[in-house]
Amino acid sequence: MNANRSYFGAFLLGILFYVTGCDQKESVDLSSFQIHPDFTLELAASEPLVFDPVEMEFDENGKAYVIEMPSYPNPSEQNRIIILYDNDKDGLFDERKIYAENLGVASSLLPYKEGLLVAAPPELLFLKDTDGDDVADQREVLMSGFAYGNTQHNFNGLTYGLDNWIYGANGGNSGVPYWADSPENKFSIGQDDFRINLITKKIERIGDSSGGFELAFDHWGNIFETHNLEHISHLAFNERYLDKIPELAHIASANISDHDIDGLARIYPIGAQETRVNHPEQSGFFSGACGVTFYGGGNWGPEFENNVFVADVVLNLIHRDVISPQGSSFTASRGRENVAFLASTDRAFRPVNMTVGPDGSLYVLDMHREVIEHPEWIPDEIEANLDLNAGKDKGRIYRISPKQFKGHNSNKIGRADTRNLVNLMEHPSQWHRVTAQRVLVETQDKAAIPLLTDLISKTNNPLAKMHALYSLQGLEALNTEILLLALNDPNAELRRHVIILCENYVDVPEIRDVILQAATDGDIRVRRQAALSLSIIDSIDKTFLTNKQRALYQILQRDLEDSWSGLAVLSASTEQPIKLLNRLLEDQGNAGSEKITSQLATLVAIHNPEATSPLINRLASMKTPNRVRNLLAGLLKGFDYRNFKLGESEKRGIASRLNQLEKQSELPTLALSWKVRNVLSLAPAPNRQVVLQSASGTLKDSSKPVEDRLNALGLLATEDFSGKMELFLQLLDPKEPSSIQVAVIETISRSVEQGIAEKLIAMWPGLSPAVRLKVSDFLIYNPQNQATLLTAIEGGHLKLGELNLHLERRRELLFSDDKSVRDRAEKLFTDAGVVTRKGAIESFRPALEMQGEKGRGAEIYEALCAQCHQKSGTGIAVGPNLSEIYRKSAETLLYDIVDPNAGADAVYINHIIKTKEGEIFSGIIASETEANVSLLNIGGTAKTIPRGDIVSFESTGQSLMPEGLESTLDPQKMADLLAYLQTMD
Repeated sequence: MNANRSYFGAFLLGILFYVTGCDQKESVDLSSFQIHPDFTLELAASEPLVFDPVEMEFDENGKAYVIEMPSYPNPSEQNRIIILYDNDKDGLFDERKIYAENLGVASSLLPYKEGLLVAAPPELLFLKDTDGDDVADQREVLMSGFAYGNTQHNFNGLTYGLDNWIYGANGGNSGVPYWADSPENKFSIGQDDFRINLITKKIERIGDSSGGFELAFDHWGNIFETHNLEHISHLAFNERYLDKIPELAHIASANISDHDIDGLARIYPIGAQETRVNHPEQSGFFSGACGVTFYGGGNWGPEFENNVFVADVVLNLIHRDVISPQGSSFTASRGRENVAFLASTDRAFRPVNMTVGPDGSLYVLDMHREVIEHPEWIPDEIEANLDLNAGKDKGRIYRISPKQFKGHNSNKIGRADTRNLVNLMEHPSQWHRVTAQRVLVETQDKAAIPLLTDLISKTNNPLAKMHALYSLQGLEALNTEILLLALNDPNAELRRHVIILCENYVDVPEIRDVILQAATDGDIRVRRQAALSLSIIDSIDKTFLTNKQRALYQILQRDLEDSWSGLAVLSASTEQPIKLLNRLLEDQGNAGSEKITSQLATLVAIHNPEATSPLINRLASMKTPNRVRNLLAGLLKGFDYRNFKLGESEKRGIASRLNQLEKQSELPTLALSWKVRNVLSLAPAPNRQVVLQSASGTLKDSSKPVEDRLNALGLLATEDFSGKMELFLQLLDPKEPSSIQVAVIETISRSVEQGIAEKLIAMWPGLSPAVRLKVSDFLIYNPQNQATLLTAIEGGHLKLGELNLHLERRRELLFSDDKSVRDRAEKLFTDAGVVTRKGAIESFRPALEMQGEKGRGAEIYEALCAQCHQKSGTGIAVGPNLSEIYRKSAETLLYDIVDPNAGADAVYINHIIKTKEGEIFSGIIASETEANVSLLNIGGTAKTIPRGDIVSFESTGQSLMPEGLESTLDPQKMADLLAYLQTMD
């Protein structure tokens, strides 16, 4: 209640200042920030000038519009849009005015036709001030039907595209939008981002969404996305090009970060860290990535020209990626090692978004909340002690610019001067170019047509030419003569865009010819676009089809290793995929063609079914087993996708060809061939039972090569035969090679046979960590096994610390549809975590409020921890290296020290091995090979034991780190140890 009163009072104060202005910015302390040494951070606005800012855009008149979001996390409150004014032109704001209110959970805006487009789920709105008082008096619902859900996952990221469409990010909540005047015509956007043509009233999916907040477009319209853990991905091309090959189930986006570790990118917050309420293991890694922004200001120098900035709202920083070409896509590398571009020790600094202003500065929007996690992801018992409203009376916008920065002068470009708008196509700033193009298209100013045409013929600036071409397209004045001229430009990216624009003129023979010719272009992205554009051109005649096949093969010859180019070729080859496949099969020396030949085989099975029988016949004469298997796997996928129904004569024909193939095939090939038989409902292989018995004997025989045994397992796993489950379980033996054990448990986990869970639990102590992790997945994620799992935990057969019970795993049980499972799980752990030594933890909690002394902490570390851990070069590497432990909060470290078995990483569970000679060894498993197991014990003592010497191999269920290690400490000493552990090396 008090927090709400505080917010309401501050809001009223803000209203008082919306006309008269204020000068409260200097009250915010900037000393908590660290920024790149070449840059300056300034406070552009703060409360009461702005509250909860999440989006900011500048219109053609230089006005700054900001969305304020008091609705987070309570959607019953209403968002609003304000205008911020910079009256003294110093780049810092000094006045506010409310432009529009009662906007629900609005999250994104875009200047458009002298008003604003606003993403306000479930609606897309158009707002406009028609009487010049900077207050919107026109409000029109353009579309509705967008999903309305968790605020951070609603649709967002409205952006004006080079192609004059409006782009948007899905956010993750999906939706079935429709035009307000035709609600009967709904369009499902599924899990894809999308684009909207407001003139023709069309909406299209553009590609699989990251599910995050914002989209970023570089100078050439390349799209970058972000979402929580995966901080930067690239949409290689519009997925409309893949509509012809849905059977391959490909998407055109991928993570491009080159600095991920096991799927997470390390980032570098500063100061004492907060306790993670869900995933402690993610501390110091991207987990709240948002606000992806390309710097297109053209004013920071060459080093920052191809940079993308991504905020992490949880860890209070902004990360900088440098984008470089990699094949036909990109790679994203750190701007600087081991340091953020901007970071703050203020835990309430919540950078949610950024925008590049007309002056070339980067503006950072700080929502400024003490709690930023959505309540959906905060355990109830923790949420009860949090003030989710803390910070609703605050908000910050920061301005980042280089030292000695001089911004662009033309921050207000207006709408009236057509020649000036055309000239702005050559401006170094992306904002100026895109805004000028948008205004010209909105006004449909035909006087711009000769000026744009003249610009294309005279300028040496390829970006200017591109914007001019798309402006002409928006003015319906683009023609083939202009396109053919632009195709000769030395800039590859411009040529790529010209080919895209040519797609509207493919009925012109000269245009079709230049697209074919682009297959031999010197740039890989141009060649890829040629293939993509060919995918939407139906063959006019046999000559064109022949030329098209030749062009696609030429692209493959040069770009076979580039997955996106290969995908583009596949999309263009659906008319007669067998022709392209045969050409590749003739190219025996090209080992890199295996993946694409398999995919082409899938397309053959679907689009050229008459060619499948001859293709199978051809396999019997092939000398490369791997190629045979790839082709069979491709055909199998195609048969399964199309659900083939064959006549009896066709069945006999294919079965006969498979008989020939199987006579000389190895087990992996037989497994695939038998699957083909099953999918096509063919007769079983004549020698099936003999082969199964032989494979069973091979799998049992430990003297056989591991590869042969794995192949036998692969065949047996595809077929039903009596007694195979008992055989598989026998192979989960520590004397067996680790690869055999892992492959067996993966096979078993796909079984629906009853009683498997109980058998695996009985074997648990003797399972290796790699196998145990897969077994725990089998127990936790299969609802039919959950009751069995809980019984094992309750009975002490399984220990909580061995199950890697992070938040999502706990919630599989705590939120189960089965009430009895929920009730039993709640008695073992909570949504907040797993605690087995609550009393001991509480006795040391005062240490969290004490000032620790690092020097004394270092001495304690050497006495208690150095026998198993290394930090700053001190200690023995047995348990986890602690050099980066500082990224965790003091509270998390306290739990780790006092309650080591509550959630131990399975890698550090202690094991005991007994050998034939009667020796007993203990320690964590340092490594496993097919022949040996190596243990590592306290003090770094190592022992390698041959698998053949092992009699028993069991887990103790306890971490190597013993409980009670803290018994010699008091709270002050614990505070000292924590202070040392949180010291950066």
